Amino acid sequence: MPGKLIATADASFLDDPSTVYPVIIDPSASMTRSYVVRVSEDFRQVNDMSKDGKVGYNGWTYDPDYGYYKARMFYQFRWPLTTGGAQAVKAGSQITSAVFKYRQLHSPQYDCNDNDFGPSVRVKLYNTINADTTWPGPGSHVHSPVSDDFAVGSQSQGCPAQWQSWTITSMMKAERDNSSYNTRTTATIGIYSSDESDKNGWRHYDNDPGPSLTLEYLPAVADPTLTIPGSLAGPPWVSTASSLTLNAGVSLRSGISCGGASCLKGRVTVKGPGGAVLSGFPTAWVSTTASTLSLPTPVSGLKDGNAYTVIVEAEESLTGSTTSKSFSFWSDQTPGAAPTELAVALAGGTWLSSGSVDTGTPHLHATVALPTGPQDAQPICPETTQCLTASFTVVDVATSAVVWQATSGPVTPGSTVDIQIPEASKLVDNHSYRLDVSTKKSTNNLTSAVSSMTFDVKIRPGATTLAAPSASAMPITITMTNASSVAKYVWEATCFNGPTGSGETLTSTAQVTVPGCVTSVTIRVKAVSPSGLDGPWSANAVVTLI
Repeated sequence: MPGKLIATADASFLDDPSTVYPVIIDPSASMTRSYVVRVSEDFRQVNDMSKDGKVGYNGWTYDPDYGYYKARMFYQFRWPLTTGGAQAVKAGSQITSAVFKYRQLHSPQYDCNDNDFGPSVRVKLYNTINADTTWPGPGSHVHSPVSDDFAVGSQSQGCPAQWQSWTITSMMKAERDNSSYNTRTTATIGIYSSDESDKNGWRHYDNDPGPSLTLEYLPAVADPTLTIPGSLAGPPWVSTASSLTLNAGVSLRSGISCGGASCLKGRVTVKGPGGAVLSGFPTAWVSTTASTLSLPTPVSGLKDGNAYTVIVEAEESLTGSTTSKSFSFWSDQTPGAAPTELAVALAGGTWLSSGSVDTGTPHLHATVALPTGPQDAQPICPETTQCLTASFTVVDVATSAVVWQATSGPVTPGSTVDIQIPEASKLVDNHSYRLDVSTKKSTNNLTSAVSSMTFDVKIRPGATTLAAPSASAMPITITMTNASSVAKYVWEATCFNGPTGSGETLTSTAQVTVPGCVTSVTIRVKAVSPSGLDGPWSANAVVTLI
């Protein structure tokens, strides 16, 4: 049958504003496809869509006129058009998916469930077909074929027909990027057996509705971009300033250029709370002959706590495709408020806002919050409730040296933060320290003012261990040990016959003498801290006098 296979979509459908892209290009009966080519090795053509499509080597049914023969199928598809009639796909980078499907009716196998029987069926792209197309078909393109060994089973066994699929995304992308083919308005798909000498590769396909080629693609313009210098990364982005410059950009997809014409343009619109367009927006369209376009957009008067939307639009006149993308950011210009309720805990747990602590590992306490402000500038923590962290710093007042620092985990504004100084900080008895506390707002990295308080460390010594001889003449040498910081030791002695004595030493040893003492003497000691606090008395030591 003479003719030309050109599957053309209905122009009224493509021009209809309600048509949603991407569309499926499918030479089905509902569209204008009216021609199919099956070529066989005996140079016959079959263009009748009421007849099955046949692929492979028919070594099963002998034809008295032609004997056994080989067959291939060819279908032609039109690349999709924009509503303006231009080619919608100009570069392979636009294509995200391409799937060719053909409903298989029959294969030589006799098992309906074994779907990988015989040689595979291959799909490949070819040159245009026409009334003169004969075996072996038109010239093939350079792309590698895609194979699938699906088989439905023999019709005589009552095996149901099933759709066979080939994913040809990379092939279609390469087709659009190849300079030999990228100006063509149609794509021709050939279907053939991977081994045309093996009769087990014989396949029948349904030509009602026939095969389909589903193409999913992106507009010729790429997704717009936006950066906000100096902001925290999003989404959503966070601006810590009331004035800034938005750096928007639009571009064509890779492989597409304006060719010297002014084909790309972009526009930026900024909206505030309630969708109100900021003063001075929307901006006018900006055009370029280049494949990229920068759109720096200054904005000012941003209010703390308000959310903003930036809409970046792009359009290119080559295909008439458009795209837009919305970005969001919010203004967060206020740090956390200076902490309040600074306090230090005694060993017993009592909180002090000033004075002395009796431990080297006290707990520190502070309340964190956000500052108050006018109604249109309320400091907030969008996207998270735990947006404050507290930083504690302990400084030696005498030397100004930082002896310990720590930062809390994130907490909710209005919370109190308690944190303990570890032994490793080695707070020294009889020293004054300053506690500095500030907060950082995690949503904008801004730090509050510092709140401070001072406290003294006055640690009572622990028990003292006394070592003394069991018998000795006076003076008696005693030795003291204590795990605490000790300024001096104090000793007391009571004789068996009544005389008493006392003394102190700055070292860990002492000489005990009590005039008039006979028989034995009882000795005890205690430590005194550098801050003047007494520790408990040691156990008594009884020394026999000799």
